[in-house]
Amino acid sequence: MVERDDKGRVKAGSKLNQRHSKEKFIAIFEELAQKCINGEYLSIQECQMHSGIARRTFYEYADKYPELEDLKLQMNDAIIANTNRNALTGKYNPASAIWRMKMLGERDRQELDVQVKEQPLFDLGKIRTNKGK
Repeated sequence: MVERDDKGRVKAGSKLNQRHSKEKFIAIFEELAQKCINGEYLSIQECQMHSGIARRTFYEYADKYPELEDLKLQMNDAIIANTNRNALTGKYNPASAIWRMKMLGERDRQELDVQVKEQPLFDLGKIRTNKGK
């Protein structure tokens, strides 16, 4: 992990720009996902800040490798679950927690697209002729 000063800036001599193998990235993302599950991080940005990986590299590798994208989604899901749990237990303000979950992609309703066929349900011509009889 990267070392930061008391203001959150990267300390001189950190290894923020070092190169990693795919296996090293997977190990870092797995560790971050576990920390999200444990409730240590409340955003993907916070995960990236503490990962020791440059911001651009973090997101590029997550897009490049499906394993990393899956772990990033797992981080996001864990953050949503923790936010929801803390709102329900009263640790977080429910209104701000709901807003935060929506910003993270949680949906509160489902919308369906329905296609209607152009075929009538019954023949109006037969109904009119039957009335006349």
